[in-house]
Amino acid sequence: MSARRKVRLRAVQIRFIVTFYNNTGAMAFKKACEERGVAGELIPIPKQLEAGCGLVWSTPLTARVALMQLLEDPSIVWCERTILELEGL
Repeated sequence: MSARRKVRLRAVQIRFIVTFYNNTGAMAFKKACEERGVAGELIPIPKQLEAGCGLVWSTPLTARVALMQLLEDPSIVWCERTILELEGL
């Protein structure tokens, strides 16, 4: 007799991630992205990262160029940037 197991597949997406020093910076970054039409969203910090804030900006790689231009703005405060594989978005 063979036992059948259900295998649950999770969608994995490669995302460009920006971390922040605090929640105020994260909210200001969200507003700046919305004003400039940069795709993405604030999400809880993934377990692979550490930051002073519990939120990160997650954007698809297709929006990376627009996001990089935003990160060059000296009035925008952010901590680190990286690319991660995230499950279940």
